[in-house]
Amino acid sequence: MDGDALSGLRKYVCVRDRHPNGLIEFLFAIGDPDLSVELVMPSAAFDDFCATNNVTFVDELVPSAPETTDFAWDLRQATHVRFR
Repeated sequence: MDGDALSGLRKYVCVRDRHPNGLIEFLFAIGDPDLSVELVMPSAAFDDFCATNNVTFVDELVPSAPETTDFAWDLRQATHVRFR
């Protein structure tokens, strides 16, 4: 997809956690806030990322998978649960 095709779409960020080591854990969505990816970046990179993408900060982004499926987990849960 051409970068210009994304320029007209709103981009969303929901900060999940700010770690003591300076890393910021967040969700990022383009166009549809119901479909997001989890990212982790150092604070300075996060600030640049948000400025470059002109993001809209939101309090919550809804996970794209319903809670009843095998895919209803996030990176935070995966660090505490052993998957088979």
